[in-house]
Amino acid sequence: GEARRCGRMAAVTGGFSAFRAPVVGREELGPGLVRLALEAPELKAAAPGQFVNVLCRDPQALDPLIRRPFSLAGVDRARGLAFLVVKVVGRASSWLSARQPGDSLDLLGPLGRAFRRPDAGAPVLLVGGGTGTAPLLFLARELAASGGGHRVFAIAGFRDASHAIMVDDLRDAGAEVAVMTEDGSLGGRGTAGQAAASAWREARAVFACGPWGMLQALERLRRQDPRPLQVAVETMMGCGAGVCLSCVVPWRRAHGHRVTGWARACVEGPVFDAEELAWERCPS
Repeated sequence: GEARRCGRMAAVTGGFSAFRAPVVGREELGPGLVRLALEAPELKAAAPGQFVNVLCRDPQALDPLIRRPFSLAGVDRARGLAFLVVKVVGRASSWLSARQPGDSLDLLGPLGRAFRRPDAGAPVLLVGGGTGTAPLLFLARELAASGGGHRVFAIAGFRDASHAIMVDDLRDAGAEVAVMTEDGSLGGRGTAGQAAASAWREARAVFACGPWGMLQALERLRRQDPRPLQVAVETMMGCGAGVCLSCVVPWRRAHGHRVTGWARACVEGPVFDAEELAWERCPS
């Protein structure tokens, strides 16, 4: 009604909105892992790789003060729904993971640069580590819906079987999925980055999201056998709009943006072409 319309009054600047989104679904995926469904038609134009910044506290509280970034794990455009995967690591994520249907969240989004689509028919490799699998599921579903004729192979790496998430969702999206766990409790023993070597040759486009160590392993593969590689980096993003500069990563490009030598993950990223990054200066 009127209260809902007022609550959705959006301050639209630079292509994103500030708005409140009701929680309409909650699913526990594993220990400290939750998937939330939000009623958020403001995000219907969002693309895989983009994210939202969430205010993770009660309206009357001041702590935690800074918003937290979360990749979009999917968007149901017909129903106006968006999905987030939350891993509990601190106060903010603990608060967010406890939200229930009927609660509402204060969001900014959609933010950041998305994955660029591969050429039609190109075999695609998706490499995800932990919750980095979430934006790749979004991408897999978009590729399946596009009718581009892509064969999609996905490698999903997790700490152990209890932390494996969205594997069946990836298969339902049409991907051929290999699972890796560090202790061998599910799928192969090892990391997603290690497993990518066996699938690398067949791919004509590679998309990845996960820890820096995994991304560094993929960059080593790219140097040995060049492939178009796009990576979504995981870093803290305080404002999400390119102002605070808390999320900068080493960057090779010298022209075309306001930041030279450093790129803002929230604006120039979080998705980067691998050749854009100065990998020797990135975390390992």
